[in-house]
Amino acid sequence: LTMKCEFCESTGIKERVIIKNSHAMAFPTNIPLAKGHVLVCPTRCVSKIDELKEAEVGAIFDLIKGIKNALKKTYDAKACNIAWNEGAEAGQNIKHLHIHVVPRKGGNKKILGYDPRQFLYGRKENRKIVSEKEMKSVSRLIRKNL
Repeated sequence: LTMKCEFCESTGIKERVIIKNSHAMAFPTNIPLAKGHVLVCPTRCVSKIDELKEAEVGAIFDLIKGIKNALKKTYDAKACNIAWNEGAEAGQNIKHLHIHVVPRKGGNKKILGYDPRQFLYGRKENRKIVSEKEMKSVSRLIRKNL
């Protein structure tokens, strides 16, 4: 019995993609730590960074760079947290490798005292689920600033 991939099979994700290149895509998460929290992942379904081909690594990092700049313009972010969880023991809940890009700025009350370790080991239950409509709105806003 093969498990189905939430990212590969989600029509919602396909509809809210901010940007896509030959090997990677970026889209807002449905459980953001901050407004503009984006996931960047390879289009090919792999679970670990070691499984990526050189071209995929480059494509992912190209998108991360562009997304960071767009988040600065869109949300006045002064910095970004960039992280991924690899393996169940590290908190990876979805088997498709994905890298979190979280915009940060002073005065962001929601994650003001945020410690990266809380992000890496945080629990989904503590994060508010947002609607498809809101995620699509986030996609449009960020896309304008790419």
